[in-house]
Amino acid sequence: SNTYKTKKQTKIAGQNIVVRPGTGVTKTGCTLLGWSEDKNATTARFELTDSYTADKSTVLYAVWQANTYDITYVLNGGNNSSANPSKYTYRQGFELAEATKTGYTFEGWHTSAEFTAENKVTEITDEQTGDVTLYANYTANKYTVTLNANGGIVDPTSIEVTYDSTYGVIPT
Repeated sequence: SNTYKTKKQTKIAGQNIVVRPGTGVTKTGCTLLGWSEDKNATTARFELTDSYTADKSTVLYAVWQANTYDITYVLNGGNNSSANPSKYTYRQGFELAEATKTGYTFEGWHTSAEFTAENKVTEITDEQTGDVTLYANYTANKYTVTLNANGGIVDPTSIEVTYDSTYGVIPT
């Protein structure tokens, strides 16, 4: 949301006035850099404490800069993709790349260490603001181990095991 509560300032000929933002001049995800007579300006002609000296009526337009925020990745023993940045800028959303972990399948990024469907995210949205911490969630892979009795008899002939877990009982 954007709030614009500026007051008109009266300039008396021959006297300078300080260009001030007024109260409550805000724009979501942005920082006020100053003011310009050009409504499309990307740099401010008047910073927030500059004096305005021209003896004429004018409209000054707010000049905004999109904020940049930090992203912290909690990898839980895995490795992050080089495609995932450590910062993002408001209004520049992007898709998150998968993390990897040997023996595991990446299940997604979450905004909490409690891996629920409600806190799962796949992107940083255009509307997002503020620093973000993302938690990598993985599921251990399951593998089939075939038991070869090498001329003998074994039952069962295979068992399913989970990566990083013990095999359990192997038939003798």
